[in-house]
Amino acid sequence: MAFGKKKQTEELSASMEKRVARRKEVEGAKLRARIWKCIAIVLIVAVLAVVAFYVGRFAYYKITATQESSDYSAGLNDDGTIEGITDITKYSDPANIEETEFALSDLEYSDESVEADIETELNSHKELVTDASATVADGDTVNIDYVGTVDGVAFEGGSTDGAGTDLEIGSGSYVDDFETQLVGTHPGDEVTVSVTFPEDYGKEELNGKDAEFAVTVNGVYQVPAFDDAFVQEYLSDNASTAEEYRQYLKDTHYDSSLEEAVKTYVEENSSAKKHYGPYLKKLRSLQKFVNEQNLAYYSYMYQMYGMEFNYTSYQEYEGLSDMDYEKELRSQAKATSTTVMAYQALFDQYGLSVSEDDYNAFVEELGGEETASTYGKGYIMQMLRQEKVVEHLKTLAIVK
Repeated sequence: MAFGKKKQTEELSASMEKRVARRKEVEGAKLRARIWKCIAIVLIVAVLAVVAFYVGRFAYYKITATQESSDYSAGLNDDGTIEGITDITKYSDPANIEETEFALSDLEYSDESVEADIETELNSHKELVTDASATVADGDTVNIDYVGTVDGVAFEGGSTDGAGTDLEIGSGSYVDDFETQLVGTHPGDEVTVSVTFPEDYGKEELNGKDAEFAVTVNGVYQVPAFDDAFVQEYLSDNASTAEEYRQYLKDTHYDSSLEEAVKTYVEENSSAKKHYGPYLKKLRSLQKFVNEQNLAYYSYMYQMYGMEFNYTSYQEYEGLSDMDYEKELRSQAKATSTTVMAYQALFDQYGLSVSEDDYNAFVEELGGEETASTYGKGYIMQMLRQEKVVEHLKTLAIVK
């Protein structure tokens, strides 16, 4: 009996161990299930939070999206100052022009540049001489017509079709020694020019081929001499002699270079202590309008050159998302605000003023009443005040 009890006890112990193990296994499974359920809830909450963030952000940008406006004077008083700002010194830390030096070498106009400008001026007054007594020389510009053939057959692109074209002799712009064969000819001459196209000319039907051009010399351009008489006839508003005009070019270039240097210095060395929110919003709207005007200009220029332009908005042209475009507009508005406030602060700092006569003269210079109605008095006054600041700063600039 004792043996039987011992066996029974062992069986009970084993059974109990199984029940305990089973209980632990069930409890472990329940615990793991609870843990995974918690993890799933956390993940769902996290995903929902991310989705809510981006949905909210998208909704925010949609609600606050910049509205385009062509009102250049929005946010400005009639005197060109910013509406709502009574003390500009609280907003702007303008550049100090008296703390820097400008290199004279960066502002001067070289003799070579002067002569290049004069040559351009002379060429704008050149005349086509058709008198048969004129002779084509190296360096001359001639007007010609031609028909090109290979083996007696005219080829595509090898003719002026009687429209005439200008060619500078010696420029090397035509194939082989085409140009040199015209030296010594006269207006009215009809000559045959023989050339050989390069092997790598780029057109299979012409590569390495001998060709002939039947050329008609229509005339030779005659460039006038640059002397006192030329200046008095065409440039009398600026000078009365050739040397005076040369000095005029140097002086005006120096002045414009100094002006540009001063403007750049102000823009790059001024900072904003803070921005005025309502004005920033108006600047964003104006910037969006200006961007679209620029796009219209791009489209016009593309079409002028026969190129396709399929963009319907500046944002599309730049490849920006709605959010990125808003960021760009905000950045542009802050940059403009910084510069505008700097000029306003400098105007006050130096005690400058603008009279009604100054304003009227400036409007006429810009194009009259039509310009005034387009931009509004506030914006025009802002530009005029900035011009006054630049002119004053030029007198303070240290040039060495």
